[in-house]
Formats: sequence, structure tokens, C-alpha cells
Amino acid sequence: MTDAPSQRVSTGIDGIDSMLNGGFIPGRPYIVAGTSGSGKTTFCVQFLQQGVRQGERALFVSIDEPPA
Repeated sequence: MTDAPSQRVSTGIDGIDSMLNGGFIPGRPYIVAGTSGSGKTTFCVQFLQQGVRQGERALFVSIDEPPA
């Protein structure tokens, strides 16, 4: 079973939405992880801005933990 693009939540980034067949599946948790400087915060802020443009409320929480 595939989800149609209308059932997806846009990330606000066309290229990523295309790779995800329209965006994120609503109601599922997602973890954005990567090395320092890889664009995690930029991606998250873009996603939150897209939601705000669509009337959603947004909250950004950042946790910095060393690998150990």
C-alpha cells in the first residue's frame, strides 16, 4: 500500500519531498541525525516554517549529546 502525496506532510524542500513521495507520513515520529554541520538544524527550521505557513503550531527542541 502506498501513500498518495495528498496524505503526506511537506518538508518545505521540493527535492526532499520528491525523494519521500510527497513528504513525511503524518503521525509518525522522525529523528534527524547527522554530524556537525550537515544541515540538521537548517532542515528542521525549514520544516517548521512550512508548517507555520500552513497554520500549524511549531516547537523546536535541540539536544546535543556526545557519542559516548
